[in-house]
Amino acid sequence: MPTCAYVPRIESMIIPSAPALDPSTAFFNLDGQTVDPLELKTLLITCEINVPEEITAHFGSTYRLAPTSNPFACNCLLLPGGIPARLFHVGPGADFSLAVDAAGGPCLTCWGQPVTPVDFSPATRFYQHHLGFQTR
Repeated sequence: MPTCAYVPRIESMIIPSAPALDPSTAFFNLDGQTVDPLELKTLLITCEINVPEEITAHFGSTYRLAPTSNPFACNCLLLPGGIPARLFHVGPGADFSLAVDAAGGPCLTCWGQPVTPVDFSPATRFYQHHLGFQTR
């Protein structure tokens, strides 16, 4: 099974924007297989994900996205429709990875191919105060 390629520089992680999806009819193409949002969430939990440090550095100051080196990090992403999915970072060997799309937003990839734009929960004062992360 192919794995996502890890590219250490955020400039080289820019990929074309994935098409915007209507969450009520959202389906995703993964290697020729059609999956719905619940199946995609399940795959993210079971197959794990690569969260490059460049992603946490780029989005971590405004979103609830802690560095993966933090043992208290409980990161999640939001799939279309606001569906939360836990980000269990395993490193560059994971099938799924996060990248920055051409519009500058976070994007989920699988085996290096864009799957869908994603979002993160905004950072809050509680988050900053209790976990010691910085917010803008």
